[in-house]
This record gives sequence, C-alpha cells and structure tokens, in this order.
Amino acid sequence: MRQLFLSYRFRPDDEPWAARFKRLVDSHCLSCVTGEDLGAEPILTEVTRRISQSDALVALFLNPYKSDDFHKWIFREYTDALRGGKRVVAVVQDGFPWVNLEDKEYVKFDPDDP
Repeated sequence: MRQLFLSYRFRPDDEPWAARFKRLVDSHCLSCVTGEDLGAEPILTEVTRRISQSDALVALFLNPYKSDDFHKWIFREYTDALRGGKRVVAVVQDGFPWVNLEDKEYVKFDPDDP
C-alpha cells in the first residue's frame, strides 16, 4: 500500500479539513500518516522517519497564517520531503502569504468552494 504523509497544523481551524483529506486518501486505498501519536520517540526524529517512509507529502497551508511554530513545522516538513526526493504537493488556501508558488506543485484551496 502506498503511504502519504499529511502535514498540517494540529489546530481547531485545520482539523476538519485534515479529517476530510484523510477520508479522501483512505477512499483511494492509500495509507495516510501524520505527526500524531508519536510514541516515545523525539518529535523531529519520528516525523522525519515517517516522511522518509512515505511515498509523498501533502502540506495544508491554511489561514489564518501566523508565524508560529505550527506553520514552521509544516514548512520544515515540506522542505525536508523535497530534499528527500519525495513527491510533494502544497494545498494553499486563498490569501495564504506564500511567495514563489509558480515554481512549486500546489493546489489552490477555497474553503467556501472545496
């Protein structure tokens, strides 16, 4: 079974969208893993392992944007996956302040018209 790593903020605003995405992935007989339930391993070690064992990464860049640790984790996971040669797609909500999208694989996301 192919495995996809889903990178998103573990925040109330993002959880419903992540849950919908997980259901979509499951409906295609793919395995969806995240940075949840890491066990006793250090966070960075386990997340890096999960990304390296995945076939691809999808990152949810959703508003409201805050330059906090949550978005920093998503950017880091996204970048690590790219450096590791993984297939990577960003799902970017309209208005998210991310520059240079033209050279990246991304899908525009409008929560009013998902």
